[in-house]
Amino acid sequence: SILLHGKEELNHFIDQGLVKYAFQPIVEVKTGKVFAYEALMRPQTKKLSSPLDVIRLAHSQSKLYEIERLTWFKAMECFEEQKEHFGDAKIFINSIPSYALAKQDLEMFEKKFNNYLNRIVIEITESEQGNEECTKIKQEIAARWGSHLALDDFGSGYNSEVALLVLSPKFIKIDMTIVQGIDTDKNRQ
Repeated sequence: SILLHGKEELNHFIDQGLVKYAFQPIVEVKTGKVFAYEALMRPQTKKLSSPLDVIRLAHSQSKLYEIERLTWFKAMECFEEQKEHFGDAKIFINSIPSYALAKQDLEMFEKKFNNYLNRIVIEITESEQGNEECTKIKQEIAARWGSHLALDDFGSGYNSEVALLVLSPKFIKIDMTIVQGIDTDKNRQ
């Protein structure tokens, strides 16, 4: 139903920036301390109730770039509004593997959020096929910012081992299906 009737809803969502972000703590196991937060999209519309709905609809309407742009700017705006709660923690921002901010948007983003660039971790999900050019752009951005890349949902998607080699991520977030039951399953260990 969303795919068939959601065009206007998606346009309204994008044009009005109807999204907020929740910040999930990421804990360093050795110390038990929060070292980062992942920005989690929370659509603020009735019909688009989950990030998955937004991505599916945007994909069907060739509007993934608009979602990528919205994600970057809105996640950082929410982060900046609550900066006193985050201390010096990093922020993980999900990035669509096959899209990178256009030069003009990237320049605007860097100017607006210059004070936080080295705290951003570009989190690339493995569940969608990326492309070499976008990967290279994201690697260059992370290097320029003194930041890092993360691979999300490792083991759930496209060419897991290849993604590790190509991205060389600082952080790897393993898909839950791989580690579920690891405490009792010798093979998973």
